[in-house]
Amino acid sequence: MKSSSFVAEVKEHEAGQPCFVLLNADKDIGLGTKHIIFDLPDGTDIGQAQELARLLRSSRATVRVG
Repeated sequence: MKSSSFVAEVKEHEAGQPCFVLLNADKDIGLGTKHIIFDLPDGTDIGQAQELARLLRSSRATVRVG
């Protein structure tokens, strides 16, 4: 199985909608044109989404499709 480092990015839907965190792998891990997305619950603000993205970026974790 392929594994990859990734970049976690905060994205916004429309105004008033919760943000989400998108993982961009640094190489192809078999997702094709699909992405790994963390949908955050209602009430999550951009600061909380950025904190999650920072935590993911600072970890030494890799992502893979299994």
